[in-house]
Order: sequence, then structure tokens, then C-alpha cells
Amino acid sequence: MKQAVYGHADVGRFGLGHSLLAWARCVVWCHRSGATMLAPRWLRLRVGPYLRRERDKRNYFLLFSGQGYVGGPRRAWCLWRRPRVDAEAPGSAAALATPPPGTVVVFHNALADNERKHFHEVYGHAALLHRELTRITRPAYRPAAPARPFIAVHVRMGDFAAPADVGGIRPGVHNVRLPVEWYAQMLVAVRQGVGAEVEAVVFSDGDDAALAPLLQLPATRRPPQRPSITDMLSIAQAGLLISSGSGFSLWGAFLGEVPRICYPGQSVVPAHLDATMEVECARAVELPPAFVARLQLRLRVA
Repeated sequence: MKQAVYGHADVGRFGLGHSLLAWARCVVWCHRSGATMLAPRWLRLRVGPYLRRERDKRNYFLLFSGQGYVGGPRRAWCLWRRPRVDAEAPGSAAALATPPPGTVVVFHNALADNERKHFHEVYGHAALLHRELTRITRPAYRPAAPARPFIAVHVRMGDFAAPADVGGIRPGVHNVRLPVEWYAQMLVAVRQGVGAEVEAVVFSDGDDAALAPLLQLPATRRPPQRPSITDMLSIAQAGLLISSGSGFSLWGAFLGEVPRICYPGQSVVPAHLDATMEVECARAVELPPAFVARLQLRLRVA
């Protein structure tokens, strides 16, 4: 009897956007190769969110089910006894193409430049990964389908540093907060461009006071506090994303194939192979008319 080949995602102790990449690469590889996937271990000790008093404590093991993956004693036995191949190791290409029977291929998240190193491996598989991520998300945390098209605005604060001024936001540096006023200006510009006051939903780990320039705009709201996966899957339902410079925004846009607006140099990596789906703008006047025309169709504006 031929021995099975296994894939294993070592997600690490990162935030959700960072953690998902090893999982997604493993899902895609297993789908292509016919390998069996071992259940990721989402239970990780994360002290930082408690010390920083963040809204999201990153207890991802509460959000995901291991159903459909190999778990329990069989998973432990495979990780203990089966030979392993590191998917990132030099010379691993041959093993990834034709893994020896009984092998466990392990996918890791890089500590730095994770998306630049590995996001290209998941392009073209947004629909597969969206289905799979929704499937493993426990039903209580899956968002309901929206009643109408909406604009998602993701404002990352939390452990992101506040620059002294806009000049402190440099291309390639993604752990800084963008001015809340920039999100507000982009939202106003989009609404003016499409000719309709489309509802906007603000997803953020910041408090209402910090988000005031956005929340004071008409037809703009934020959902009740809820787990990060619910927000990410909700962003994937949007007609447009006004994006932060975080992997969380990247995943929301990618999974739902959502057009997005980014501050210059803050896209992390492209969310889409189609370059016309994304624009970078520092000011409202820089929004390309062709992109706005696309949004009119996406947001179903007559």
C-alpha cells in the first residue's frame, strides 16, 4: 500500500494576516499535489496583545476548526515519525514536485518580508482559499451576506507606530499608521466619483475617538467588536477596500478579489494579478477616472 504524503503549515505566533500565508501555501500545494493536510496548530501563546491592551487577543484556536484535516494522534505521529521536507529549504523544489511517499512537507512563515517572499505562491487561488478559509472558520464567526454593496475601510492601529508626520510614511515600511484623515478623504472622493453615498463600514482596532474623522461622515459605521476572522471575511465581501498598509488588508482584498486603494508604498505586495484592480493615491485628486468607473459597476451605482 502506497504511503500518503502530507502537508503541514507551521503558522507561528504572528498576527492573522501573517499567519495565514503558510496555511494558504500549504492548502494550494496539497490541492495541486493531492497530499493530505495536517491540522495547523493555532493554539499559540501571545502575550503582546494583552500587554498592549489590543481589542483582538489573537486567540485564533477559538476561531478555526480542524475538520477536514488530519489531527489528534495521527497528526502527532506523522510529525514525530515521518521524514520532513522544509518547503523553504534550498533544493526543496524536487521534493515539492514529487515528494517521496510518507514525507511531511512543512510550510513556515518568514519572520520578515513574508509576503514578498511567498505571496506569489497563492496568486490565482483566491476562490479556493476563500472557500477553505470560510469552511474552517467556525459558523458563529462567519459574517452574514451583505444586504447591499458597501465600501470597506480598514484602519490599522494597534501595534503600528504613529509617524511624526506624513513624511515619516516611507515605501517599504508597513508598520506605521496612516492618517485617519487620508481614509476619510479617499472615501469622500470615491463617493463623489461614483455619484452615490455608498455605505462605508470601518474595520479597525482603534477606538471611536481616534476614528472620528471617518465615523462622522454620513452613511459610515463600524460593526460591533468581533473576532478578526469575521472582519477579514467581511472585507472580502466589499465592493471596494480603502486599505491600510497591513497584511490583514491584503488578505481581505485578495480573498474577495476586491479592488483597493492604498497609500503610496503601502500595498505590501499586489493583492491581484490584474494591476487595474489597485491604485496608490496620496490625495483624492489622484484617483484615476478608469478606476472610479470600475467602482461604479462594482458598487452597482446607476
